[in-house]
Amino acid sequence: MIDVRANNPDVLHDGLGWIHMKVAAVAFAIDNPRLAAEQLDLAQPLLVGQYGEVYAARTIRQMAMVHLALGETDEALRLAQQALAMCEHAAEQEYIAERARLSLGSILITQGDIDEARKSLNTALIGFVLLLGKQCLEAAATLVQLAWLELESGDPAQAQMYATRAAEIRRSLLATHHPEVLEAEAVMAVCIAAKSSDYFDTLTAAFDTMERAYGPAHRESLRVLRAAALIANAAGDSHSTRRFTDSLRVLESRRIARVNLTNADETNR
Repeated sequence: MIDVRANNPDVLHDGLGWIHMKVAAVAFAIDNPRLAAEQLDLAQPLLVGQYGEVYAARTIRQMAMVHLALGETDEALRLAQQALAMCEHAAEQEYIAERARLSLGSILITQGDIDEARKSLNTALIGFVLLLGKQCLEAAATLVQLAWLELESGDPAQAQMYATRAAEIRRSLLATHHPEVLEAEAVMAVCIAAKSSDYFDTLTAAFDTMERAYGPAHRESLRVLRAAALIANAAGDSHSTRRFTDSLRVLESRRIARVNLTNADETNR
């Protein structure tokens, strides 16, 4: 199979613009959205100057995810839609178009637009499979978001199917303790807990797994805690709800302080 990624900006290229892109990707992965935004701002004019306007879609899509990580969902949605519009009709940009659809679906879940999110994610999943085959990390990432979507819509059984498939793909391609493997396993555990009356230990284990993947105050770890609190609350378990909510409050405060500290450091440079 031809690797369509060889002709798009998701592969490593020489030049300062691509260095800034890689630094931005690492910053986003470790949940430092301010640094990611700074690096993307530096990358975009260099990449556009070297490769043309079509490559701006890549940085715009990533900036959409940065705004999502900052809780600025309206701006995130606008940027994801802009990125998709820039590349969805260009054959050489099919891969970036599917990445934009994946981002768009993730943002729409956060905004509560489940129907449109499902449409965007299913389209992205089909596109990735056609471009790269069923066993690709991009398909796994889309399946993880579909799992979260079905949890939001109240179908944990379907959510578990998506999360299980994502975990299978990632285990086949990545090391056992890779963060993306652990992430899929944590989401799968949340899905199992949502179907069970004996959920507390499973949810605690899900958070512990996500914590091993990304750390306790990472946005994905907090997402597990939010889901845990909702599951316990739906079961009428006020004690467990309070425990999860209290942990969430502490860790959210820690994350906000860290992000704001990073912003202050950049301002004072």
